[in-house]
Amino acid sequence: MMVTLEEINKKLGFNIFDYDPKVSDYEDDTDTEIIFDVLTDEEVNFIIDYKLKNKLNK
Repeated sequence: MMVTLEEINKKLGFNIFDYDPKVSDYEDDTDTEIIFDVLTDEEVNFIIDYKLKNKLNK
């Protein structure tokens, strides 16, 4: 299965590249890192690779 950015954003419910861990959408301010538990290892690797490629191409 090919992972896409659109699939990841849909699964999370927000754009992964707009995510700021310092800003919480949760009133009780629970550990926001748990939201990423829904991602597979393949999806996490895709995000890391995507960010690295874009950083290196700047």
